[in-house]
Amino acid sequence: MPRNGKFMRISEIIRALRGAAADELSAQNLYAEIIDCLKESGYKDEKGVINRLEEIMHDEEMHLGNLLYIVSQIDGSIAVNMEKGAEGD
Repeated sequence: MPRNGKFMRISEIIRALRGAAADELSAQNLYAEIIDCLKESGYKDEKGVINRLEEIMHDEEMHLGNLLYIVSQIDGSIAVNMEKGAEGD
């Protein structure tokens, strides 16, 4: 990770971006659980809380996609592996 507030190697940047992507995914899962709990509890959503949480969750999905794109642009081998995974290889 950063030394003296600076990244020293590309591998450290990739690792940090992967961590950020994991955090975005974790946030999505948390928001989905909260939404499910609110719905199951019979919460009367008169103020649009569930809709707002769904919007936030969508934003997190966009962030995740953007982070994965950035990682794939910095390290071409990751892009190749992501494409293979998407194709089912």
